[in-house]
Amino acid sequence: MQGFVRALELEIKERNALIELLEHGDSFYETQKGEAKVVANVSMVLIPNVVVPFILKRHWLIVSEAK
Repeated sequence: MQGFVRALELEIKERNALIELLEHGDSFYETQKGEAKVVANVSMVLIPNVVVPFILKRHWLIVSEAK
């Protein structure tokens, strides 16, 4: 009987440790989700306003030099 009680106590400790890890994982992924939103928003601004004009200008320079 004592072995059974010890096994249950160990199981409780292990489950509590698992719950704590899962709670920390949840906050980690919430932070990652927020950072991903920032990257997505920056990308939506930079690509049309910076990257595309740069590519078009570079393409225009290459085409005009070829003439």
